[in-house]
Parts: sequence; structure tokens; C-alpha cells
Amino acid sequence: MVWEQAIKIPTLSDGTQTFSAHFGFAEPGYIANTGGNNHIKFIHDNSTGNWIISTKNNGTATTTTSGTAVSTGWQKIRIVVNSAATSVSFFVNGTEVTGSPIINNIPDNTDSMSFGWGITKSVGTTARTIDTDYVYLYQKLTNPL
Repeated sequence: MVWEQAIKIPTLSDGTQTFSAHFGFAEPGYIANTGGNNHIKFIHDNSTGNWIISTKNNGTATTTTSGTAVSTGWQKIRIVVNSAATSVSFFVNGTEVTGSPIINNIPDNTDSMSFGWGITKSVGTTARTIDTDYVYLYQKLTNPL
């Protein structure tokens, strides 16, 4: 399964206007935060200037801060789940980030997942936005219906 999105976060999270931006797969209702029991995500928050990559299965997460900076310009992010669902790779602008692939805590096939993006604001009252221009999802089904 491959998911790609072109995104731009015009103003990054800082100490006075703090938020987390999330992109990827999660349980329905939990796209815009790290709650819930299952997810596969790119995350930007105020804890680092770099992308955070994360998988979470049944409440247990594997989270790694990559060496790739989040920018205020356009970036294409991509998540690739291998066909056996035993690894998840994360890419920014075509380059795999450090810490990728993740091979632990990948949601299993019994987990209901949807995809999307959102912001969870934690400090400040100034509105923040995410721009997106392109979303691509591809899944090759291995078993006929």
C-alpha cells in the first residue's frame, strides 16, 4: 500500500502557538491526533524541527525522530507498507528518512483504518493551516473478493 501527499505547513509549531500536525493512517476519528490504539503517521510538533515517524498497534507505539527537517515549503510525503505488512517505509521528497523502515507495532489486518491529515492545537489561539495539493492512495489487493 502506498500513500502520498503534497503538503505545506505555512507556519510551524512554536512555543507560543503549539500544535501537532498528523498525516497518514489511523483509526477513524483519530487522524488529527495520536490517540487511539492504531496508526501509521508522519508527525510534526514543537518537540523537534524534524519529521517524526510512528506506527502504533493496540496501544503500543514505535516512534522515531527522523533527520529530515519539516519546512514551510511544499513537501511530498510518502508512506509505503510492504505486501506482508511487516515493514513501513517513510519518504520525504523521494528520499527515505532516517529511522525508516519501521518493523515494530504495525497495525494488523483486523484494525479498521482510514487516512487523512489534521492539526491538534495545544497552546495559543492563532489559527494554523495545512495546505495540500495532491493525495494518492494505492493498494494492490492480493486476494480476490
